[in-house]
Amino acid sequence: NGSNEGMHYRSKPAEKVLDELLTQSKRHQIYRFEAVDNILDQHYYKTLLPEIIKQKAPFHLFFEIKANVSHKHIHLLADAGAQWLQAGIESLHSDHLKLMKKGCFAYQNLQLLKWCRQLGIHQYWNFIYGFPGEKDTWFAEMTKLIPSIAHLEPANLARLRIDRFSPLHQAMAAQGDLVKHPEILHFIYPFSSEQINRLTYFFSFIKPGICDFSILRRFSLKDGKINMPDVPKGHEGLFTLAQKMHEWYHANTTLKATLYREGCHVPDPRPIARDHAVTLTTQEVQ
Repeated sequence: NGSNEGMHYRSKPAEKVLDELLTQSKRHQIYRFEAVDNILDQHYYKTLLPEIIKQKAPFHLFFEIKANVSHKHIHLLADAGAQWLQAGIESLHSDHLKLMKKGCFAYQNLQLLKWCRQLGIHQYWNFIYGFPGEKDTWFAEMTKLIPSIAHLEPANLARLRIDRFSPLHQAMAAQGDLVKHPEILHFIYPFSSEQINRLTYFFSFIKPGICDFSILRRFSLKDGKINMPDVPKGHEGLFTLAQKMHEWYHANTTLKATLYREGCHVPDPRPIARDHAVTLTTQEVQ
């Protein structure tokens, strides 16, 4: 995809993609490839990925995908050599996702994170903030969830970015001066704001009182703690989430099972765990 034509989708035939992968890997002796599609073509799960698996080539692949994929799809990606994925997760709150029109629920995003961890696929994803109409209480509610999922891939915290031609950009632009271009562009181009607005591809949403990312980063990373009295009023939930995410990122918590003849042993290092180790017999595992 990645076109400048709004949501119109373009895709190469699966045969052509496979031929390019095989040709380039043979010519240059490389097996790491990154797809630049905004979203992996849904047809590739039936066409491209099974053919890649048949080749048994040691590919290391990266794809951007939709978050509401099935367990079978994730298995196909893993078998084809996908080691990194970027899914449009963006939030773990169903109301937030509905506001974003993501077409999925929080439980589906959690399922995806779990499946990727099980299959050894790294998941690059973001917690988005700054979306028009969001509630700070949603971030507070998501903060309470993190201790239970500390063994899954942690997220980045990112302010909403509005891309030209996206439905959100078109809707916001129609309402008037509600989006702005990056200020740094004034140091690069000797043009007026109106001219730069016609050139730029990335915009941010203008909302009174919204936290600037640099402020959020300073609070969340200063000595690893946030000084809550300094948090802007109405953003306590967001800043608390930032603190918890900082802890999540540096905890590096994973759940790994050790198999033996009589069953398996699973240490659980999460502070919230009732039992910090679980031992299962062969019958229980089956």
